[in-house]
Amino acid sequence: MFDDLFIAMHISFLSGLILTGSSSFWTVAGTSLLALGFILSFLILGRKLVPFIDRLLQEKSSELFILIIFSLLFTIAGFSETIHVAEAIGALMAGLVFADSRYIKKIEGMVLPFKDFFGAMFFFSFGLSIDMYSLGGAVGWATFAAAITVVCNVASGYFASRFSGLKPKNSVDIGFTLSARGEFSIIMANIGKAGKLLPVIQSFVVVYVLILSIVSPLLTKESRNIWNKLAGQDDVSRKPKKKLSDLEASVQEN
Repeated sequence: MFDDLFIAMHISFLSGLILTGSSSFWTVAGTSLLALGFILSFLILGRKLVPFIDRLLQEKSSELFILIIFSLLFTIAGFSETIHVAEAIGALMAGLVFADSRYIKKIEGMVLPFKDFFGAMFFFSFGLSIDMYSLGGAVGWATFAAAITVVCNVASGYFASRFSGLKPKNSVDIGFTLSARGEFSIIMANIGKAGKLLPVIQSFVVVYVLILSIVSPLLTKESRNIWNKLAGQDDVSRKPKKKLSDLEASVQEN
């Protein structure tokens, strides 16, 4: 959750720097403070609006219920975009407010089916903007960046496990699990394209996300074996599984 919130704020700062075309310290600082103020004010005022939202959603048909939810979501995201704060922050803040509603279970049941649909459309629209013949030139740097990402995540997982009092072997579990990258990386690539940066950035992000989306689950699955190899520990021998015939034999003996 903190990772998503931090990246959403980072996107706001980055968009303010690139899309405005200004390198002024005060412009970047103003954008940063605006995003921070938006988040804090939304957290404070949004909680007080929860009773009003509950009354608005009370005894509504399914069609009207989902229309109200999407209307509020698009209004909040559109407002955040208007003040040059990433719409991802607005959507995230809206989710935090709706989480306190007494209709949260109904909201989740109606909204979750749209999650995969909009996610598929998001990646589809991004794929339309990519030239496949430009991907080859980004393989080397994307592979290097993916390796650095895995190493840094394992290092951060080590410190997180130390501070939390967990065993050192949990550091590789945390690091490999957090190594996957997705929609926020693609959003930043689109910001780079809108800011007329080098076109290779989009190709780099495609290969980078693709590598980590494949490698991260495999590393997570084999994290304990990798830890045993790195730490010089032997694999824990598994207990032999008892068969039904063994159980029947023991019962007959007794």
